Amino acid sequence: MRIAMIIFSLFLACSIKAQEVISLEDCIEEGLRNNPDLHTSEIDTKTAEVAVKGEKSRRIPTVAGVFQVSGYIDRPASVTSGTLLGDDLPDDPTWQAIRTMRYTAAATIQVNIPLLDLTIKAGTEIAKMSSEIKQTSYEKKQEDLIVQIANVYYLAQATQEQLNLTNENLQRMNELVDIAKARYEEGTTLETDYTRSEMNRKQLETLKNAYSAALVQQKNLMKYLLNTERELEFAPMPKELEPSYQDPLYTNLPEIRLMEQQKELISRRITSIKRAYLPTIAIQGQVGAVGYQEKFGHFFHTNDATQNWFGNTFLGLSIKIPIFDGNNKKLKIRQAKLSLEQVEWKHTQTINQLNKEYADVKALLAYNLKAFRTQQTARQQADDIYRQATDRYAEGLASMTELLQDEMALRTSQTQCIQAMYDYKSAELRAMKLSGDLDKLYK
Repeated sequence: MRIAMIIFSLFLACSIKAQEVISLEDCIEEGLRNNPDLHTSEIDTKTAEVAVKGEKSRRIPTVAGVFQVSGYIDRPASVTSGTLLGDDLPDDPTWQAIRTMRYTAAATIQVNIPLLDLTIKAGTEIAKMSSEIKQTSYEKKQEDLIVQIANVYYLAQATQEQLNLTNENLQRMNELVDIAKARYEEGTTLETDYTRSEMNRKQLETLKNAYSAALVQQKNLMKYLLNTERELEFAPMPKELEPSYQDPLYTNLPEIRLMEQQKELISRRITSIKRAYLPTIAIQGQVGAVGYQEKFGHFFHTNDATQNWFGNTFLGLSIKIPIFDGNNKKLKIRQAKLSLEQVEWKHTQTINQLNKEYADVKALLAYNLKAFRTQQTARQQADDIYRQATDRYAEGLASMTELLQDEMALRTSQTQCIQAMYDYKSAELRAMKLSGDLDKLYK
């Protein structure tokens, strides 16, 4: 018997641990730590940082080792007039054709040092701005995830509260059904009253199943957002509201910064295109040798007659001056200016939309707060009316129809009160997002 009690205690402890209540703060912190989509965005940010280093590396001199072997099927020839070859050739040679050897091998080390290339600087600036945009996008995804987690949490709290109240209502309805059944069997009430009570009980059972299914779906959604498999139990919905002061619209929201950064990115791209009109200067050098052989095997077995290797070393200055590109750069600049104008209008539209949303949500907060307090009062009144109706029914002073109507009114007021609470919390969450105060939820 003692062993059985120990096993039961361990099972009960494990069950309690599995159903440990998780707070909204814990959900947000776990989501920010584990959400796969957020980690993907973080990798995009790191990739953009690597791209900045890649653009900067274009300023560093490059060194390449090159080894090349060529075998000519038709040996190329160099043709010149005899008068250019000097007096050592036979008299009056009209043309002289000099053919190269069949096989050529070259081994060189090539060096390229950029001295002046303003497109490199422009490319680095563009890469930096792209990295900033990725970082801002990551911050926006963080905020979107926090809002999504909080919305699911508030909704699950409301559903959980509805389920608990439905269980309580179902328990009361079971008692009413038993009373109606007993009175029907005694002949003191009509069969219609008993049937109506049975119908209401079935409706409550259906409603309970619907809330249970909805709560399971919301828990699954929260598990998906948190990337966890553990069982979740949400804290009870608060009974009262504590309105908090909301700051004005935060002008440094990620949505606004993204628009500003996109404008800056396009401006820098225009600068980069314009810099392509300027010359580029680089130092080029090469150290190596070129060998010529009539037979390929002589490269590996040489003697004095086949030692045909010659130095191939030079140092030069390369200047590239753009002259005409078929108006390609001009068209790219025009296209970029149109894109800039489009982003400027989107920027204006974004600010106007956020201002409108914030004004709407402030008005909605005030309305939802009044609605909650009104519904809270109505719920208390409906509860009192139902209790009085129950006492009157027990004394035979009220019919089952009146009692069921009061019970339905109580359920309606309970649902509306919970819905008003959720509406307020949802509007408050949106106001916190627009005022830049989301960190108050978990910090």
